[in-house]
Amino acid sequence: RDFDFARRWENRTRTPRSVLSLDLHVNDADRAQLEAHVRRILGEEPLPATEVAPRISGWLRQNHGYTLSPRLPAGDGDPLVLWMGSREAGHCELFAGSFVLLARAAGFPARIVTGFKGGTWNAYSNNFTIRNSDAHAWAELFDPQSGSWLRADPLGAPAGTPAEDVKGQAAITARLDRSWTARLDSLRVFWYRRIVSFDQQSQVETLRAVKEATQNSGKRIQAAVEEMLAGFKAWARAPWNMRRILNSFGLIFGLVVLVWLARSFGGDWWRRLWRRRGAHHLHPVRREAARWLRQISEGEFRLHSVAAGPAKEAGRMGSTEREMLDRVVGELQQLRFGRRETWPAPPAVFRRARQALRARRKAAG
Repeated sequence: RDFDFARRWENRTRTPRSVLSLDLHVNDADRAQLEAHVRRILGEEPLPATEVAPRISGWLRQNHGYTLSPRLPAGDGDPLVLWMGSREAGHCELFAGSFVLLARAAGFPARIVTGFKGGTWNAYSNNFTIRNSDAHAWAELFDPQSGSWLRADPLGAPAGTPAEDVKGQAAITARLDRSWTARLDSLRVFWYRRIVSFDQQSQVETLRAVKEATQNSGKRIQAAVEEMLAGFKAWARAPWNMRRILNSFGLIFGLVVLVWLARSFGGDWWRRLWRRRGAHHLHPVRREAARWLRQISEGEFRLHSVAAGPAKEAGRMGSTEREMLDRVVGELQQLRFGRRETWPAPPAVFRRARQALRARRKAAG
């Protein structure tokens, strides 16, 4: 209840209309049109505020759709009055403003309220998230009988009181958000809570959370170990027969064989297998560049094995061939290890590699 406003309303004959939220601020023509709308919506008989709000809201929704990009009609006079007289769609501000004008023209105090409607409860960071897209405008209508303001949203519930809202755990459950957007928002919340605003209270809460997590982990590990020991004791104390004895010896024998295989064939066999498999997943250009580099490297080794020394090697291959070979090796290495956007033209590089390898073989032969 708004006791101050109710007292001013009781003394409304001595209270300015601006204080009573009854001013229209429109010209005579617009005022006459508003009064015509009121008679069409409410009729000639006086109605209580609880009936006025749903009738005005219903009339606005019946004549106008919703859009975020409204088109206001052209003409002289108040834009809201012009919009009410058209069939154009509008956003929440136009609906709320029109509701206030119609309610005041009907003799009821009314006002616009702006804020946010909606929001979600982030299930990961335990916070209520309200976005710019939740911004909204609605109206409030004063009810002289109850002495309180009734919320009236022409785009939602026509009228209501805070007691009608869903509250408590039910409200959180209805707006629970577990989407990927909520996951990303929880990271931002963590950044502001634990990094930007990491005050003494946050430090205490973090230490308490780490302590509780460590204690809980230790308790779980201890319980698991105790459960395993209890199971082993129960198994050991059970009656032994020939089948249990053979199964136990079979298990021990299998473990011994596994240890012997691991020691005999080495523990890095899986690494060699992974490297061998990974080679097949290379890009075809990288795989071809690796093959040419390997051939050139093998040709270099054979040439050094045949040549008698640096002087003889220089005589076998001129400086031009050596420069071409070095250039080709650099291009092949770029294809094999460099980023794809830095690759030279692969066909031309492979063609030069073939020519350089032939020249190298002639020098060796």
